[in-house]
Amino acid sequence: MRKLFVFGLSCFLICFILGTAVWFGFEKKKQSVEKIDKTFEKNAINQIVINVDSTHIKMVPSDDFHISYEGKQDMKVSKQSRV
Repeated sequence: MRKLFVFGLSCFLICFILGTAVWFGFEKKKQSVEKIDKTFEKNAINQIVINVDSTHIKMVPSDDFHISYEGKQDMKVSKQSRV
């Protein structure tokens, strides 16, 4: 009975330590915070397309077009010309 208890406890501790190492070693890197700061000239912007599910957007009149983003999902900001 004592050997079974020691074996079970050691298996639990090994799995717990390995699970913790995987969480802090690999998974946490995927959940890093993405930061974007980009500025475009006001005359270069013809169209703005925004696809968001639940994001707070604040638009302020200015001389240039500036994007500031901080979040966990990757955001694609690109400048496209019309043909």
